[in-house]
Amino acid sequence: MSYDCLSSQNLWGEDKFKWTRFIGLEIWYTTSSGHRKIEEQLLQENNLDVWLNGALNKKDYDGNQWTRPCQMVIASDDGKRIPRSSLEKCLWALLSHSQLQFAFDFAMSYPAGISALPFRVVGDNEIHTYTLANHPKLAFLWKHVIPRSPKCGDTTCKNEEADMTELRLLKPDGYTFGIVFVDSQEYENLSKLLHHQWSTNLVSHPMFPAFISSLHLNFRINRIHQHIKTETRRVEARTGHHCFNSLQQFPAPGDLRELLATMSGFATKIAGTTRKMEFLREVYRFIHTQIDSNYDGHKLDLIEGEERRNCMDMGEQVRLMEHRLAMQRLENHYILSRVEVQMNAMFHLTAQQDSVNGIHIANATQATAVVSLQESSFMKILTLMAVTFLPGNFVAALFSTSLFGSETAANMITIANKPLFALFWIITIPLTLFIYIVVVCVFIQNRNTLKKIRHAQDQLTNGSQERRTS
Repeated sequence: MSYDCLSSQNLWGEDKFKWTRFIGLEIWYTTSSGHRKIEEQLLQENNLDVWLNGALNKKDYDGNQWTRPCQMVIASDDGKRIPRSSLEKCLWALLSHSQLQFAFDFAMSYPAGISALPFRVVGDNEIHTYTLANHPKLAFLWKHVIPRSPKCGDTTCKNEEADMTELRLLKPDGYTFGIVFVDSQEYENLSKLLHHQWSTNLVSHPMFPAFISSLHLNFRINRIHQHIKTETRRVEARTGHHCFNSLQQFPAPGDLRELLATMSGFATKIAGTTRKMEFLREVYRFIHTQIDSNYDGHKLDLIEGEERRNCMDMGEQVRLMEHRLAMQRLENHYILSRVEVQMNAMFHLTAQQDSVNGIHIANATQATAVVSLQESSFMKILTLMAVTFLPGNFVAALFSTSLFGSETAANMITIANKPLFALFWIITIPLTLFIYIVVVCVFIQNRNTLKKIRHAQDQLTNGSQERRTS
């Protein structure tokens, strides 16, 4: 079978024992007054069997008959370290006793969806099994047991009637047993939902776990919307891109780039809420499908008695939630539009800041270029001075020429030119002129090269402007 093959996959991770806390909830009501109560118990290895094998009916000290239409187990992580062997025993005991092992494997095999597995007939009971998964926060698997009345006239009728005594005291809908695997952060919300004083018609309905899951996801969507709107108001106060005159919000701290990344994350969250809302639509459609058809294929108009009232009550609740979901879809689109406006605003503001920073950098570069030009002019002067004096120094050093001589006569010192003095100038002056000519030629060549580069840049600039104009 295809679903048997799919259940071999596990998209939730290899560790199936990450849930360290098992809380058992039993919903009881009286058949006479309709009063309800919820009993909660921490399930451990030493008390699990007693809780699982508890009676479906009991009497209190006042003689009131109490019936248990729903029994739930909430599995979550409380952060405590519990031996793996104990967790394995508790989990496998729950799955084997409730015959939900296959439902558990199937629920772990797909990220989001709700399914009805093929129903089975075990003894005198019809067992309908359902799975709901929304990775990685929630997985719900439950069964709804419908008792079959013994066949009158059968030789075994009396024995079967003795075994069915407890089941006959239940409503025609039977009873529900479910196990929900929930993230530790979502445990409190789901626990509050299950502790709510729901009507007996809803609790006894086979789709009650699906309805509770839809409420849980609905609350999660509301929390995400509220958080994103709060942070978006702060960003709007920071950017000023809004038209809310009554906006009283402190500006969001941090750099615009950090806020832009945050708003991008909010856009991703909104995409996640869109996925959740589409999933809720499928859940509501699934509930309607189960309401409109009896397990033998009969329609709702053929169902009579209390079972019909249960289906109608559940249908009315689901229609109310569908209308609420339509409003949430509108709110989701509105929040996404506000987030996108702020993302565009911050993108343009960041671009403006980058442009201003670029202008400052260009001005600083221009000032640096002016200073460099001044230093270059000064270096030209030094170069000319070096050209002027170095050739003579070179010639003097080369020839070790003594240009002047002194004579002492009658206590007087006279300085006279030596014959090499004229030779010094004959060599130095042409050599200096030659070096000047070489330096001037190099300067002229560099200037012409710069003119060609500037002319090419001007042509490229004019060409781009002409293309933009055309």
